[in-house]
Amino acid sequence: MGVDPISPFVAGGNLFLGGFLFVMLWHRQGKAPGARWLGMLILACALNAAHPGVMGALGLLAASGQLFEPIQFLLPPLLAAYASAVRGEPWRWRPVQLLHLIPFAGAVIVTVVFTAHGPMSPVVSITFWGCLTVQMAAYLVPALGWFHRYEASLTDRVSNLALVDVGWLRWFFWVAAGLCLLSVVVLVLLHTVAPLTLEPWVSGWMTLAVWVLGLRGLSQKNPGPLVTADRPPLTPAEAKKLGAQILHAFETTKPHLDPDLDLAALAAQVGVPRNHVSYVINSELGVNFYDLVNGWRLKEFQTLAADPARDGDKMLTLAFDAGFNAKPTFNKVVLKLTGKTPSQVRAEEIESRRSR
Repeated sequence: MGVDPISPFVAGGNLFLGGFLFVMLWHRQGKAPGARWLGMLILACALNAAHPGVMGALGLLAASGQLFEPIQFLLPPLLAAYASAVRGEPWRWRPVQLLHLIPFAGAVIVTVVFTAHGPMSPVVSITFWGCLTVQMAAYLVPALGWFHRYEASLTDRVSNLALVDVGWLRWFFWVAAGLCLLSVVVLVLLHTVAPLTLEPWVSGWMTLAVWVLGLRGLSQKNPGPLVTADRPPLTPAEAKKLGAQILHAFETTKPHLDPDLDLAALAAQVGVPRNHVSYVINSELGVNFYDLVNGWRLKEFQTLAADPARDGDKMLTLAFDAGFNAKPTFNKVVLKLTGKTPSQVRAEEIESRRSR
């Protein structure tokens, strides 16, 4: 079997990109949740995508007649570690954590043995991909729960979800698990199919994963630690006073005009702990942080829309001046809070002004 002359270049590109993103994310620790775990996940994807090209260039892939990617067994535990990190759980080394590496170690042994002794039975490939699919599923279920709880907590901490939402990682894991399951089905149905025919699909998927994970990882921001669910030691009178203080801040200093405003920044502005602010917003004001801030941004947009001096401005200009930072978020918030489109809201404000 001849060596694909393009494969070494693809492998080199993946290794360079994965290494670059790994270094960038490693130095972002503290600025984004779990940045180093995400960097290691990206590096594992890059090594996985480069492996066929490297093996092919060395003539080892053709020798074994199999596409064996032991590094794939590192992806589920790395993604689980990243999920734990974004939840704000510090990682502590324990010997029992070595158990997560058993599937990877087993895959390495199988790869070395069969690469040295030549082609193997398709049953081995079916077993390999089946084990990988089972491992994906075993980590997927708890990881999805972790991500769901993390996303549910975001509306109490940030006013802009675009750069902190990790829902996209669910798709990454589902596609990875689906690819493993598809490989099993293909091998079972065709029995004697050469696993090398799956190599372009797996390598292509991993190359795409490196790009997607890298771009999202570098843009990811840290929403701050989770807010404690315990009720802070506030009397009803103190909670009411703090609620009035928060509303006064929005009326006067307008913190909502900062598109990246988060709970920590608001707490610093009013001079009280984060958990006090969160508690009062939820209990005294009856909303979450996200809806409170974007409600004030909507009021600001309506004020700007009613200003005759702004009649010539584009809709998005008014939205950005009101504190919104993305058109989809702006449209979603306006529709949720008013039941109308931004164009309808603006037209109503202009009509109301003219009828006075």
